[in-house]
Amino acid sequence: MTSKRKALFTLMTSMALALILCLSMAVPAFAAGSPIYGTKDKPADAAITKMLKMPVTTTTPTVSFAFNITKKSLDGASGTADLAKMPPIVSLPITFSAADTGTVTGGTKYVPKESPTTLFAGVNWEHPGVYIYTITEIHPSPPEYPVIDPATGFVKESMVYSEAVYDVAVYVVPDENGVLYAYAIGATVMEIDTEDGAEKGDKVDPTPGGNPDIDGDYSKMIFTNVYVKNEGGTTPDYTTFILSKIVTGTEEVTGPGRLGTIFPFQITVTKPELVTAPQTYRAYVIDADGVIMDEIPTAMTTGNIGNDGNYDYIEFPSGTRVDVNLLHGEKLQFIDLHVGTKIAALEETPAGYTPKYQLTIAGDPKGVQPGQQGIAHGFPSTTDPLDKYTGEGVNKAEFTNMYQITAPTGISVNDLPYIALLMVGFLALAGFAGSMALKFRKNAKCIEA
Repeated sequence: MTSKRKALFTLMTSMALALILCLSMAVPAFAAGSPIYGTKDKPADAAITKMLKMPVTTTTPTVSFAFNITKKSLDGASGTADLAKMPPIVSLPITFSAADTGTVTGGTKYVPKESPTTLFAGVNWEHPGVYIYTITEIHPSPPEYPVIDPATGFVKESMVYSEAVYDVAVYVVPDENGVLYAYAIGATVMEIDTEDGAEKGDKVDPTPGGNPDIDGDYSKMIFTNVYVKNEGGTTPDYTTFILSKIVTGTEEVTGPGRLGTIFPFQITVTKPELVTAPQTYRAYVIDADGVIMDEIPTAMTTGNIGNDGNYDYIEFPSGTRVDVNLLHGEKLQFIDLHVGTKIAALEETPAGYTPKYQLTIAGDPKGVQPGQQGIAHGFPSTTDPLDKYTGEGVNKAEFTNMYQITAPTGISVNDLPYIALLMVGFLALAGFAGSMALKFRKNAKCIEA
């Protein structure tokens, strides 16, 4: 090696060591957590995570998200010539489908997914220095959401896109042979996401696959989108949930009078956590003949009664209890509940009735929940404590009550016919025994005479 080449190599090595020394002092300012450090054999890298949030019971939509990665500065300079020295960075879209089930916490479903490739693998760096890129989510134009029913203007699907902006700094240094590699990477929040948590100026760990010291097996450079679906509409032609009341028993037991018994219900519907705007839902009343009531008696409910121009309906403000009195065969037909709306229903069971109910959520019938005579029955309860959320497809709660008179002696009315026959037989036997005893006494007197 000539003295000139040796001097050049020494200079490059010294510069690399100096840069690494500077980085060792500057990089720890990245975060409460460590930045990503690399080696010449395994350079530092980063990945994007898309967090798709939706109400529980919502099927993950088939949708794809793309990102812009723009050059911001090289060693603090952002002129055209400086940016031209920065290699372009491309991220493949992140695509979701119904197969991505995610996890559920409370009333929200979380589906995280990392970019299919990392950002800086295989990048050829031409100069040592600090490369800063800005990453944003591309919002489709024209927008794909909301999805609106053209006939009614009703919003069927909505998507809130992420407004997050991240600056990613890549610290590039030469190894002992002068080969450039990413020594460290850090990401800074420049604009906050829709997700609560990271604030503007916070540092996040963009480690591909996640850092074992941090929850979640994905990069914390997260872009969060909120998806909400509603299969309902604005008219009685739509149904998102039905609550029905049925009385069973023989005609002699129930009878016209029994079928006129009032069954008071306490009902609360609560919008999904991800729906931020105030919501008031509506329910029509279907009578025992399957006909929509055009006029709802005020005594039937504590809720406000509205009218769509043809029929009355009961208003259910989100999170507010509304009492409704139902008769045998009547139903409440909710038409506009979001997928993932929470339902609570409690029936004040009159004396003499044995209650039970069966829920069907998203077309899936759940087990029958039996109750006891004269005791309020519904959900959630001590016997069925889990919150109930509407799903996609058929949702219904069928409350069935059997009327049964309980005799003071504990004899069931179903046994009375048989007991009556036994009594008749007993009386006949007693009469026969009495007549035989009388005849015997007469014969005895004749013998004595």
